[in-house]
Amino acid sequence: ALNQLVIWTRPDARHAVSRLQATASNPQPIDFLNLRRLVEYLRSTRQERLRFKPPPAAADKMKLEVFTDASLDTTSTAGTMVKINGTTIIAKCKRIALAPRSAMEAELAAMSDGLRQGQGIRQILVEAGDLDQHEPVVIKADNAAACAHARGFTTNGANRYFVIQIRPLQEALWNSSCVIEQVSSADQEADILTKPLREPRVRFLTDKLLGHSS
Repeated sequence: ALNQLVIWTRPDARHAVSRLQATASNPQPIDFLNLRRLVEYLRSTRQERLRFKPPPAAADKMKLEVFTDASLDTTSTAGTMVKINGTTIIAKCKRIALAPRSAMEAELAAMSDGLRQGQGIRQILVEAGDLDQHEPVVIKADNAAACAHARGFTTNGANRYFVIQIRPLQEALWNSSCVIEQVSSADQEADILTKPLREPRVRFLTDKLLGHSS
């Protein structure tokens, strides 16, 4: 039930639900406490919901953005948020398949996953005639090293195992079907999908995620 809730109306609780799912097979007392806190949070904010903004005028350009973020901890989580004209279409987080050895590798894995999500939405918009077929997917990340390495990633003995995971990202950059835009950590909207945060950061990002603010 919680999983359906975060998919359809409350993506702001995505990270919390994801962490609970990871321990569902062997829950500990702390997990039940976290579940209770999550239910209390959802109950106290039950008026919140995902809002869809009106489509732009015919003369305006459709804006497709993909925010990606990662956390390097015991679960190494990658978060992806896809937005069309400020409206959140996809908000997901998942464990990174190949365990990254650094924050940069974790961010690169998140960017690669964000590209896959963005390309799917981009194809739908192109076929519907709402987006030019030459319009690239814009990936927004806040890790300067990851942004730089994605543009000029080189293979060596230490990182060859990781190449297969980011190869699609490299190819998309080479053929200009994707561009990477570095944003500040304060403007990284996918932050809420990868790590626990405190107020007022949670409130700020929730408003962004649910479409309450631009």
